[in-house]
Amino acid sequence: MLDGTVFFRFVHIIKLDLLMLGLDNACNFVRNNRHMKVKFLAEKVESYDDFQVSLAAGFELFQGYYFSRPELLKRRKVAPSELTTIQLLQAVSAEPVNFTNIEMIISSDVSLSYLLLRYVNQTNRRLVDPISSFHQALVYLGEEKLRMFVGVVATAHAALDKPKELYALSLQRAKMCEILASYIPLVVLEQQAFLAGMFSLLDALLDSPLAELLMLLKLQPTIQAALLHREGELGKVLNLVDAFDKADWQQVTLECHQLGLSEKQVQDSYLQAIAWAEKCAQIDNLS
Repeated sequence: MLDGTVFFRFVHIIKLDLLMLGLDNACNFVRNNRHMKVKFLAEKVESYDDFQVSLAAGFELFQGYYFSRPELLKRRKVAPSELTTIQLLQAVSAEPVNFTNIEMIISSDVSLSYLLLRYVNQTNRRLVDPISSFHQALVYLGEEKLRMFVGVVATAHAALDKPKELYALSLQRAKMCEILASYIPLVVLEQQAFLAGMFSLLDALLDSPLAELLMLLKLQPTIQAALLHREGELGKVLNLVDAFDKADWQQVTLECHQLGLSEKQVQDSYLQAIAWAEKCAQIDNLS
């Protein structure tokens, strides 16, 4: 009988199903094959403990329920440092954006202030003189780029104690929702779709019920209904992204039909979202 390991030199990633194999068996396999020049992907990571054990065993890539749901057993209160995150997300959700309010929040946090000025000066090579004031930086960015900056940085702050994959997934879902919304004119606003995608994993990032967090954010009713109850066209967009994340292709087809989208549009939005999320990581790396 042919030994399957002879094919390992032709692959770059080996995916192991933790539920099917069992956590111990999967981890033992990785430990015994660490010499191989491949990356091991843990599939169906269901809990924080699963993630920690598989990470310690040598897994480098992860998929599963844990990365899209909060650790409800903690039910911790939002820490004072995270209130800044909530305040920023609330301010950037306003229509129109209140630049004065955002300036006040950012100027009260040294790390955010530094990050904002450095981001604007490093990403705008055409500037003759460096921007040196918060108000000038915010106005220069404009609403669209400001929403992106605040969303990315605030989500990164919320994800400090979380796997980077969860942070990246939040950004990816935000952009994917925005792109999908662009294919549905006059029905779903792209900015609302971006915020809905960004906030769809906020409960997992902050380990608090989403309903409680949304009360703090005071979002527009359309976004809140979509996030909590998957209502309206925006709720259908979130359902589509959920189905795509879970590789539930039958549900993807159904949601596409309801929204009048093609499956190619969904695939394209996914690829564009991944590329955008990778660029966003450069913002986070500035700190």
